[in-house]
Amino acid sequence: MTKSFAVLGSLLSAVLAADVTVEGVTFNDAEQVAVLKVANEGSFETLHYTFDIFDRKAQNIIDGRKTSSYTTLQQLAAIDGVTHYVLKNCFKAEVNDICAPQPPQGGTYGSYTFTDAEATLALKAANQANTKSLVEVANIYSTNTPNIFRQRQICTMADLAEVTGQDVLRILRRFIRREEGACYVDSDCSTGMRCYGIPHDGILSTGKCGSTANVPHIECTETTPCPAPYVCSGLLMGWEQGTCRAEWQSGTFTTPYYISDIDVSSAKTGTFFPVSGQATVPEDILMMLDGSAVTNPQDLKIILTDPNGHGIATYWDGPNEGAGKTIPSSVRMLGSISRDDTVNGKWTVTITNAGSATGSITGFSLYLTSRWD
Repeated sequence: MTKSFAVLGSLLSAVLAADVTVEGVTFNDAEQVAVLKVANEGSFETLHYTFDIFDRKAQNIIDGRKTSSYTTLQQLAAIDGVTHYVLKNCFKAEVNDICAPQPPQGGTYGSYTFTDAEATLALKAANQANTKSLVEVANIYSTNTPNIFRQRQICTMADLAEVTGQDVLRILRRFIRREEGACYVDSDCSTGMRCYGIPHDGILSTGKCGSTANVPHIECTETTPCPAPYVCSGLLMGWEQGTCRAEWQSGTFTTPYYISDIDVSSAKTGTFFPVSGQATVPEDILMMLDGSAVTNPQDLKIILTDPNGHGIATYWDGPNEGAGKTIPSSVRMLGSISRDDTVNGKWTVTITNAGSATGSITGFSLYLTSRWD
């Protein structure tokens, strides 16, 4: 077993007395501590998804600490596949400890204006979001993300604007407005709260702040709602009685803004919901149609697949509905989606066209409640 990082404190303070240079990149003592903490404590999911380290390199780091903990960067750099780029990725989550205190960063940068809160989120996303969330959810071109990673830590909005350019800055602003209220680590949350529901599949790097207080056991029905600030969960599964959950254990999620007006004329298309900030497993699942203009909808089939890729539920089965019917505005999603499997992650919508359907679907929304398994 790897030693707890806490017991290495006195040893590290002696070893890390001087700057260390790896492949021409210099790390000061605070940076070394940050890197070693991640290397000694990070799970495979943390190393791979949060710190964007390729899976083989992440596993090599974990294998290397099985006999003894890392105490110097030279030890870590000797691991196969570990380079100064990997070390900098390990270090990136400590940006708030390394960047000098800055005045509020709200303002106009080129063509785009950020509030102070938006600027804080933009810098967090630039410094802490992984490649998958930046490319698949934010829709930043994959060719732009290496430059963002190379420049971390980015401490000011002026530096961010210089690194990303105006087009990426525009996309990033839209992304963080979707992410408002999101958290990367527990310290992003207020006292009495923690950061819940960061997906293991890496589709998002963020969770949602929620209270750590225990939720009392309260039942709810169609006519007896939960007292504030709780939400009723379970009724959409057909139960006569539901259970009151914390408000953060529910949410409505939308398909990415750049996947809109989905053309249904092809044989197969689709979209997805990036879900985060929930407990561990789903309860109520309600899928909603944001709008459509489709002819011959009887030729379409629309299904929802959970993040594990195993459970599916049908939203619309046109061939079995027949002509003359329209795609419904909302459907309670049951099917084979397990209520004991992962809720946070990438929920996939697949649309197949068995014949002559034409037109487009604006998008979908997904309402979820969740519980601890």
